[in-house]
Amino acid sequence: MLNKFLNLFRSSKWRSHSVIIVGIDFVEHQLAQALIKKGVKIVAFIDDEPWSHKTEMLGAPLRYPSEIAALAQRNRVQAVITFNQRAELLPKECIEQLNVNNVPIVQIAPNLHLEEQLTRLSITLDTYAQK
Repeated sequence: MLNKFLNLFRSSKWRSHSVIIVGIDFVEHQLAQALIKKGVKIVAFIDDEPWSHKTEMLGAPLRYPSEIAALAQRNRVQAVITFNQRAELLPKECIEQLNVNNVPIVQIAPNLHLEEQLTRLSITLDTYAQK
């Protein structure tokens, strides 16, 4: 009974969050599925391949890297998530604009277990929520 209550409490904290995920590989898909189960809104996935632009993955559109800052601002996202191998999809101008708008870029090592990825993201979101 206590575990059910704790799980409900933990999940409710995620419900008010919106994120952008950079990349469309397995690790991004796996993290996105876990976040969706917790109630997080995935605003977009970022990919630079022209044939995937504006298609959908897990109900979220695939967009170009040049659109990240505008998407983040328009949708008031709490974080942009990237795995280290996808950092090249974050243009310098985009990073600067996200910093100006106080949107954290959460870089996660792809070799971390899913629970560790969620913990890293949770800590970052909590830190920025306090600012």
